[in-house]
Order: sequence, then C-alpha cells, then structure tokens
Amino acid sequence: MSVQIVKSINFYNYSINLYSKRDIIKIQIIINNDINKEYETSFKLKNLQSYKQLNSNKSIQEIVNFILQLIKNKNIEIKSNDESQLKLILCFQNQSNIELLIDKKEQKLIEYNQINSSLKLLKEKNIELEKKINLIISKYDKLEQNIQSNDCNKSFNFSLNNNDFNERLKHLEKENLEIKNGNKELKNEINKKEIKILLLNEKINKLEKRINILETKINKEKKKEYTNLYLVSTNNESKSYVNTVSIFPNGNIITGSIDKIINIYNSNLTTIIQKITNGHLNSILYIDIKDDNNFVSCSSDKNIITWIKKNNYFEINKILSPAHNHFVRKVLYFQNDKIISCSFDQTIKIWDENFKNLYKFEDTQKINSMLILKEENILVISGENNTKFFDLDNYVLKKELSGIVSKTQYSINRLDKNRIIIGGNDDMKIKIISIFNYKTIIDINNDFICWAILSIKNKEIFLVGGKSNIIKIYNSNNYECIQSINDAHSQGNIKGFNKLNNGNIISFSTDKTIKIWAF
Repeated sequence: MSVQIVKSINFYNYSINLYSKRDIIKIQIIINNDINKEYETSFKLKNLQSYKQLNSNKSIQEIVNFILQLIKNKNIEIKSNDESQLKLILCFQNQSNIELLIDKKEQKLIEYNQINSSLKLLKEKNIELEKKINLIISKYDKLEQNIQSNDCNKSFNFSLNNNDFNERLKHLEKENLEIKNGNKELKNEINKKEIKILLLNEKINKLEKRINILETKINKEKKKEYTNLYLVSTNNESKSYVNTVSIFPNGNIITGSIDKIINIYNSNLTTIIQKITNGHLNSILYIDIKDDNNFVSCSSDKNIITWIKKNNYFEINKILSPAHNHFVRKVLYFQNDKIISCSFDQTIKIWDENFKNLYKFEDTQKINSMLILKEENILVISGENNTKFFDLDNYVLKKELSGIVSKTQYSINRLDKNRIIIGGNDDMKIKIISIFNYKTIIDINNDFICWAILSIKNKEIFLVGGKSNIIKIYNSNNYECIQSINDAHSQGNIKGFNKLNNGNIISFSTDKTIKIWAF
C-alpha cells in the first residue's frame, strides 16, 4: 500500500507531516534553519479509531498530547527504540508546555496591569506601598525578559537535551509562581491600604469638625479679649509733639520730637532719665535701637547721628552731615553694624559703622518709609505711589508694586511671616500684601487716613491710627474691626505706635501726649 500524507502543519520555523500506511503512522519533522534537518519516527496504531482521532487533531499541541496519551494507554507501539525519536516527542511536549506558560504569562500580565492601575491611585498616600509595587514590577520585567529570550519565535533552540528543557520549565514555573504570589500580596496590600485610608479620612473629617468648633470658640474668646484695650497712663509733659518712639531692650523708652529734643524715660514714662538737647538741628524723624548702649537717629536737618552710652549717659558717637540732600525720613540698623537710610531726596543709602557709603539706590519718588524683613533679608520701601522690595544680600530690586495706595504717605508693618500691611495717605485704605507672591490679599476700607500701623502677633490683631484721634483694632485673620476707641487722644492726629517689653502698647499724637495702653 502506498504511503499517503494525511496532514501537513507549519509552525514557526518547523513543519510536521503525518504519513499513513495502513495502521502505521509516520511523523516527519522538518526544522527550517540554516541547515535543514529532518527527523522522523513511526508508530503503529492498535485500532482504527485512534487513527481517525489522530487525523482529526489540528494543532501541534493536540497531536503531541494525543500521541503521548496513546503511549500512556498503550494504544500505540513504537516501531523503533531509537533514542533520538523519543527525545523528539519530548521536545514537542516541552515546546507545548512553554506555549502554555507564555499564555499564562500574558494572563498574569493583564492581571498585573489592572492591579498596577489601582496602585497608582494609592501612590501619593503610601510611599511604602509604592516601593513594593516597584519591586513586583521589576520581577515582571525580569520574567518578561526571560520569556522573551526563550520565545520560540525568536530564539527557541530545538535542543534535544531533555535536561535543558526541564531546567527551563522549572525556571519559568518558578517565575510564574512568584508573580502569582506577588499579585496576591499586592491585592492584600491594596485592600489594607484602602481600608486604612477610609478610616483615616473618617478621622480627618471628625478632627476637622472638632477644629472648626474649637476655632469658633477661640475666635469668640479672642474677640472678647481684644475689646478690652484700656488706657494705663498719659504723659503730657512734652512741649511739642513726638515723631518717633523706640524701646530699649532694658525697657526704657526713647522719644524724638519736632523741637529737636531726645528724651529717655523709664519703662512707665514717669521719669525722664536723660534729656538730649544737642545733636540735631531740626525735627527728629526717627530713632532705631541697636542695644542698651547704642542708638541711631535721623532728622529733617539731613543728618544721621549714632549715639553711645558712656558713664550711664548717651553722647554723640559719629555725625554724618549731610547724609542726604533732603529730610532723612527713616534710619535702621541691619546686618550687625550696617545702617540703612531713606530720604525725600529719592535715595536709599547703606553705610558701615564708620559712615562709609556701601551702596546707593536712586529712586524716582520721595521715600516715606521702609521696613526690613529680617528672615528674608529684604527691604520694603514705600514712596509716593509704589512699593518696592529689595534683596539686601545682592542689592538688587526684586519686585515693584505700582498703585498700591494712592499718593504720598505710607506706613508699613509686618503682620506675620506671610503678610505685610501697607497704609496710604489719601485713599484711607489698608492693604494686606503677600510676601511670597506680592499679591494683594485684601483691601480694608478705613474711616481715616492711616499713618500708623502696629501688628500684635501673639494676639493676632493690628492697631491702626492716623489723621484722627481714633484707634482701631482689627482681627488679623478675618480683617474685621473688633474695637474702635474714639478720642484715644484728645485732639490732633495719631503719629505712631510701639510695643513695650511687657506687652503694653504706646501711642503718640500731635496733641503732644504719649499714652500707654494695656489689654
């Protein structure tokens, strides 16, 4: 009987041909590589039914599995005991196992991707979980590389060494088991973290409610506390009004007035410790304290004077005359022994302790006031219609804000680490400015022109005075006016405030009085 081909199947880089001759089935395998190789083996089927079933199978896996099943059930006889023929069968069985593992890998990869999507939502909330996810991802990458390196489509080597195939199978099965266990761990971790996050959110919501309740109570108590500002004492011995008041570290109070006189008082204004009549030739505009033994003053006489204590009394240390070409509006110590001054001559100057000029900045407007933000080492200056921020480390302009308050007069004070307060002359507005982005947080409409502002950080309030005899107290959180003291000074305008070492407030006015207030 002639040999008849009953099936021919091409797969990857090899093909299988089945030949039948009566009950003898011959399998021919042709490997298509650089050197074509051909292997074949013959089987004798014990019954016709097996032949039909073999012919009906279509895939390589089905053919190999069917033949192995026939061998197991002893429904087939191997015509030759040649070892290479047996290894050939084993080769295809191992190949089919690899195909199954590739399918499993793809399924596991899909599962992993789904889990990884869930993990992305938890990344920001749990750093430790993210580390575990990255560990599993690296395992997947390793497995994928191993499988790809063994992919029969690229590099499958039809080695007939049974031990090599077994080693590969064990390795792949181990990797798949690790992935399976890793997926379980991930699912468990995700469930635990999701539950934990839900519980934390519940706790956060409860805490926020409690905080809101407490804040409401605290604000009520603070409002009660803020409204009890009362007068402690009044000093009306001055013959002319005071322009500036500063406080020594030891608690003594120093004043400078329009009559060129500097007075040093004890901490409650009851006793004049020293009266200085020599020095400046005109109205004293500002005094700044370095320590208990040193202070600096400036005047409308265009001069700056440093003072030093000797034998318990202050005397002139150095005079800079003239320091500017117009009124010296304000002078401040900064960076240990340096001095900075601003003037109506449209300049800012920085001096060393010997009055050597270190830097000069020329502006285009009269400079009315300035404030040093010590933590940031930034100088804030106010002029006729703008506010500027200077970097004192590099002596460069950082930011200019135009049209903050209309026209001439400004008062500047630091509200807290994030905000400053700027008061203007003609528009009667108070502006709260962010230090970080230089944007206006809020405009507060005041009832009078604001000349004086003082922030009391520990009470979260600020005081406002100006072209009126009224003192207003504002809440620095909601910016509401919580107290208005009418007739705080009998007449005239409130020139300024300062805070005493004991926490009390000092105010001074064109009515020639200096008053101490307490909360």
